[in-house]
Amino acid sequence: MIKRMAFLLFFYWGCVHSLAAQTAKNHYNEGDEQFERKDYKGAILCFDRAIQLDPEFMGAYLYRGDARAALQDHRGAIQDYTQAIEIIPNYAAYFNRAHEKLALKDYPGVLADIEQAIRFAKKQEDAYNLRGVVKLRLDDMEGAIEDFTKVIGINPKYALAYSNRGNAKIGIKDEPGAIQDFNKAIELDPKSADAYDGLGLVKIKRGNCAGALDDFGKAIEIDSTDAIAYKNRGYAMIKLKDYVGALQDYNKVVAISPDAPDAYQARGYVKYLLKDYTGALKDLTTAIHLNLQKSEVYFLRGIAKANLKDHAGAIDDFDNAIRLDKGNAEAYNNRGCAKTEVRDFEGALRDLNTAIKLDPKLASAYGNRGVMKFRLKDYSGALQDQSKAIELDPEDEGHHFHRGKVKYELNDWPGALQDLNRAIALRPDHSDALSARGATLSRLKDYAGALQNFDEAIEIDPKNAEAYSNRGVTKFELKDFAGATRDLNKAIALDANDVNGYNNWGIVKTDLKDYSGAIQDFDKVIALDTNRVDGYTNRGRAKTYLKDYSGAIRDFNKAIELDPLHVDAYRNRAYAKEQCDDDLGALRDYDTALELKPDDEDAYSRRGSLKYRLADYVGSLQDYTKAVELSPKNANAYGDRGYTKVKLEDYAGALQDYAMALELDPSCVAAYSGRGFVKLEKNDIDGAILDFHKALDLNRTSDQTYNDLAYAKLKLKDYTGALQDCNKAIELNPKNADAYSNRADAKCELGDYTGALRDCSTSLELNAKNECAYHVLGKIRSKRKQYKEAIKAFDKAIELNPKFAEAYKNRGLEKILKGDRTQGCSDLSKAMELNDSTAYVLIKQYCK
Repeated sequence: MIKRMAFLLFFYWGCVHSLAAQTAKNHYNEGDEQFERKDYKGAILCFDRAIQLDPEFMGAYLYRGDARAALQDHRGAIQDYTQAIEIIPNYAAYFNRAHEKLALKDYPGVLADIEQAIRFAKKQEDAYNLRGVVKLRLDDMEGAIEDFTKVIGINPKYALAYSNRGNAKIGIKDEPGAIQDFNKAIELDPKSADAYDGLGLVKIKRGNCAGALDDFGKAIEIDSTDAIAYKNRGYAMIKLKDYVGALQDYNKVVAISPDAPDAYQARGYVKYLLKDYTGALKDLTTAIHLNLQKSEVYFLRGIAKANLKDHAGAIDDFDNAIRLDKGNAEAYNNRGCAKTEVRDFEGALRDLNTAIKLDPKLASAYGNRGVMKFRLKDYSGALQDQSKAIELDPEDEGHHFHRGKVKYELNDWPGALQDLNRAIALRPDHSDALSARGATLSRLKDYAGALQNFDEAIEIDPKNAEAYSNRGVTKFELKDFAGATRDLNKAIALDANDVNGYNNWGIVKTDLKDYSGAIQDFDKVIALDTNRVDGYTNRGRAKTYLKDYSGAIRDFNKAIELDPLHVDAYRNRAYAKEQCDDDLGALRDYDTALELKPDDEDAYSRRGSLKYRLADYVGSLQDYTKAVELSPKNANAYGDRGYTKVKLEDYAGALQDYAMALELDPSCVAAYSGRGFVKLEKNDIDGAILDFHKALDLNRTSDQTYNDLAYAKLKLKDYTGALQDCNKAIELNPKNADAYSNRADAKCELGDYTGALRDCSTSLELNAKNECAYHVLGKIRSKRKQYKEAIKAFDKAIELNPKFAEAYKNRGLEKILKGDRTQGCSDLSKAMELNDSTAYVLIKQYCK
């Protein structure tokens, strides 16, 4: 803190008598006022005028220096203090100049100025304190302690001196003495953030990082801009493995000190620990740009680049790390790894040898050298290095894993299995080790165990190409050719004329939903082999996904022409025909597929779906039941059968199927949607809406669920909401007849009779047997007072569905309005018989 020495100025003004000096004094006084108001730029202008009038005005130079210091113009401040010293050497000028030199890290200059300041005021504790701070920074702990003790001797209540002495005592490992000083500082000044910082550091050194957090928290509570407290707390959090918390603290450090390179280094390290290598790279680069030339900064940035696969960039950074610290064994070690990645094996070997020479106990250097020798097929040398690495660090799973791979290549499969077992015991989620163990078990003829290991490896890392490749080989041994093809072609690239390769790539791309890419591969299959049946079938499937149904049918036709017994072609052609409204043709194809393959669960499910759409609910139920028998763990089969049971009014059976579907698959959309529909039928509208929303949370592309939700909203008389849901259903599936009839109902209730009529017409074009569309048509006619036409529409709705309670109710009302009370009341009675709860009220009103 800069102190202004008023007593010196009083002495100086006793020698001033001239008018110019008096005017200069006025400007000086004005500048002093500006300074007190913290208008430092305004103060400087006033001091400029004072100096212009009186170039020997020492006080003006001194205070202009203070103003410049307040604006962080350290060099300008030093110039002013120097000028003041030339005019009249004094304590304040030397002391304040020392402060500015401290900001510029000119430690020899600070010490020289403090020596001069002390000559003027041997009892000024601030001077000794500042000198102690400089010695602290220069690691002269004993000298710092001597100065801080001198301060305390002059002023026993100088809290900051105790805090500073505590920090110096930490440096000489006098932790009890440090604690005593920090506690004394807090006793004298309970708001001493520095003292709490110091206590926190002592606790970290004693391994009590959790306790340190409390102290740093108190320091921050006292001073929310205490960058040191945030930095130290972040360090404690790293020790506690709370990397997210540490990152938050280092973010604060950077915000408080945006030009402090150490802050970026620390934050970069935390980001590295969080595996945010891109973020780490950015921060470490900023630290370097701020001129932080430390070996460890370049080293850490090199590690980040290596993790980002920028091995050339990593090598450059390791070069710099070594340039700054030629004894950095880890830098040589990691540069050796990077050189291995760019296939500079000679350079890698030199670096790894150097790392081992610098640190003969660096296990990772032996391990990395073993990996490099393995790549060079020097298995004996690799085995020797990995064994040494295990000797030095037996708890590192990587060394066991790599030695296991070496033993595998040496055909020592029992030995390989032992090492790989150990690697996995140390790290159960080691995908590569699981894959290698699978390959070893395969060699030992334990195929079931091998497949289990490959499956686990792929589950942990779906992009583990080696695991797919190894699993493919094992499946080939087990004659699971389809599985082998999928796995092998997922793992390797294929040559330009390999028909199987293109076919398999096409299958993979189809599974990955890259349908256009898949078609390109199947085109090549067919070009290379025009009689390749599955080439046509697979291309037809890809075209189906792209909704090119005509093109798909042509491909399936060709496949059937080449192989009249090809089940997949019939089943897939049936689906394509459905999309082209050739329902009878689709049924014939499903029938043929099931004749050829009576246990084709997929064909039963698809045919059941088609029969459902054609209102053959009994036939649909039979097909879905067969699908469930063939695949009792297929949640969708239960869900679909539930829909059919609803149509047959077997609500209890439907709920059982939905419950089973959700037990097998809690994310089964059809089950939630179907259960919601049953709840609607039971008038549990809120429960139904809840189920429909669950279904939509799982699948936002289900037009039927939106339609069901709209129907529920119609029951709640939320016609606008129903209209919106119908719009979405139609957007997803323009052929959803029920969505049009429900939208017509909503429009009718909202008074848009013209729009409602259009929707009824569209619904009946799509499904001439849609009783709901006729029912809505009757409502529209009634609204327009076309009673005769309304009754005809209700007649048709009841003809299509003799249990349509609401249609009976509305027809009854129309008949009563026409004066036919007998027939009208008969319809109302029928509606009540069919459980229409509102019919009873109407009977009481009209049928007394």
